[in-house]
Amino acid sequence: AGSKRVLLASPLATPHLSANALFEEAPHHSLATPEALAALVADPSVPAYDVTLGPGDVLFIPNGWWHRVTSTRGTVAVNCWFSSQPPLSDDAA
Repeated sequence: AGSKRVLLASPLATPHLSANALFEEAPHHSLATPEALAALVADPSVPAYDVTLGPGDVLFIPNGWWHRVTSTRGTVAVNCWFSSQPPLSDDAA
């Protein structure tokens, strides 16, 4: 019966997030502090949201959106990733 706090920022926020370089081990991670993310949520020029999820809630995070998730003690979560690309077939030649 825990909860999760999710800070979401659109791909438009990338210049503000100190993202790791593409050649680094974790290129899709940001060095931005929680305070910097909170400031983005408060900036009306960048689409960003602060969401609290409770038991039974579901959140879809679009491809390319930055997110930071913190969970309260006792939280159990299930994550699911999927590709929006059609599967490759043997016929696609």
